[in-house]
Amino acid sequence: MQEIPNKFSERKIYEGIFSIFERELEEISQFVAFADCNMEVCSNKIHELHLRVCSEVENILKNIIHQYFVPVEDIQQSWKDKKINS
Repeated sequence: MQEIPNKFSERKIYEGIFSIFERELEEISQFVAFADCNMEVCSNKIHELHLRVCSEVENILKNIIHQYFVPVEDIQQSWKDKKINS
């Protein structure tokens, strides 16, 4: 399986992304208190942050899957086989 060359730098990247998300969430909390009565509150900023966090989690999980379970090459070969057989 293919390993990422420098795991330390990868971790620093993830920590940097997390700190950006954390900062943005703190900015939102200046305008909307985190309380049960505000569960229905929605804004473009909250929606954008939610989508970006979900996208980043998906990318990290794909990276973990490719690194430890299913190499990218196997997936690419599987797709090539499906194209040939269809």
